[in-house]
Amino acid sequence: YVLFGFFNKEIIKVTNNEKISIEINGETADLFTVSPCKNGVAVIGLEEKINSSAAVSEIQVSGLNINVNGKYKLYSDFKPEVLTVNGEKTDYIYKNNIISFLYRN
Repeated sequence: YVLFGFFNKEIIKVTNNEKISIEINGETADLFTVSPCKNGVAVIGLEEKINSSAAVSEIQVSGLNINVNGKYKLYSDFKPEVLTVNGEKTDYIYKNNIISFLYRN
């Protein structure tokens, strides 16, 4: 699984049985999206939306289908040769296991 903290933007990868500790200081809060990691890839989704992964309607080995414009993030154990979004090759940045790209319809 991959956890994405909406406010702190922290991304944590955990295994099925792994226990983690998350510390929230003082009067702060955070909201985490928990996404399954399949074949080394997990959807984080639309970076600026609270329910970030809801903007991705489908993810496949051949690419992903999304339905909202904006900045997206995916977790990936590997750098893909090509990223396809809604059937079209898309430019992206891969850094520290995070794929980032901008989608404009």
